Amino acid sequence: MVQQTLLRVSEDEFSSLLRPKVDDEQYRRAHTLFCNYQRQLSFDITNVLLAAFRAGEFEDALQQLERYFREDLVYQDPEIRGMIVDNLLGVNPTQSLLVRMILRYREMSSN
Repeated sequence: MVQQTLLRVSEDEFSSLLRPKVDDEQYRRAHTLFCNYQRQLSFDITNVLLAAFRAGEFEDALQQLERYFREDLVYQDPEIRGMIVDNLLGVNPTQSLLVRMILRYREMSSN
């Protein structure tokens, strides 16, 4: 069995990266997402939110991530949240969403 090392962001690192950039309500929502998406997605969530902030789309990112959690991830066990692969398509839908969001926000911030 291959052991995969996942990049992770601690709660303190998340706070130091985002708290100074956004207002209290946005930070509260972002922090809730960070906790809900669990440690295995901490790097990805932080990356998406920072890219969205730089693109001026932080609120949009919060809304998309909140909706995805509410409609999909909430039904996955927290220990494997975001690690599910669609066997028919061979795609991890969570990773696919997060990568698309990062690419879109990075493209927006480079224009």
